[in-house]
Amino acid sequence: MDPPQRELLRQSFLLLGFARKNQDKLHDYSFVVMPAAKAYEGYLKKWLFTLRFIDEEAYKKDSFRLGKALNPELENRYPEDCLYNEITRATSPGLADELWQTWKKGRNRLLHYFPGEQQIFSLDECEERLDMIVLAVRNSFKAGKINNR
Repeated sequence: MDPPQRELLRQSFLLLGFARKNQDKLHDYSFVVMPAAKAYEGYLKKWLFTLRFIDEEAYKKDSFRLGKALNPELENRYPEDCLYNEITRATSPGLADELWQTWKKGRNRLLHYFPGEQQIFSLDECEERLDMIVLAVRNSFKAGKINNR
């Protein structure tokens, strides 16, 4: 992770500590994960660019969507945008799914509203998501170094 991304990740853990000390005062703690989710997004974009899954134009474009690129359900509908199978072939088994699940649970489910689904996140759930983000970053970094595309 670049220094600004590491700082965002650190900020999430500081917010987690603060929230633990002041527990039971808020209804939803999803805000704890938001800086880490932003750091994860920045890390993934750079990781995909560094390993040549995306070019410089996609890396810098506002319109490049990680959720679309990582979602395995979109592989057949948008093969030009989805990188799930390519990541699976080029890295360790299961990494593409780990990156997708972390994106889905560590960002989308906390940030977006889905009718009929729980919109409230406890501190424990937020801590699990922070741990998912850290693990996905570690595993993708290792896979990138091992396969050195």
